Amino acid sequence: MNGRASFQPSLTTAIATDVAGFPDARSVRRLRSLGVRTVVLHPSLAGCTAWQGAERRPIAGLGLTRSRRGDVVVYSLG
Repeated sequence: MNGRASFQPSLTTAIATDVAGFPDARSVRRLRSLGVRTVVLHPSLAGCTAWQGAERRPIAGLGLTRSRRGDVVVYSLG
């Protein structure tokens, strides 16, 4: 996540927990509830994070699309 300061607000912690399994039903539901329509994943920067390997996780039944654009993977949550 971007924009963190020297302390961890409880809302930021809750969002990070809810989206750790992205792309899965829980994370997609949470992101949509926040108004997020697009997620950009840079796989080479996701190593050693909860999102490592996210570009290979199944998306069937989640109502989103995934496309590769150069070095990044773009998810459209619709």
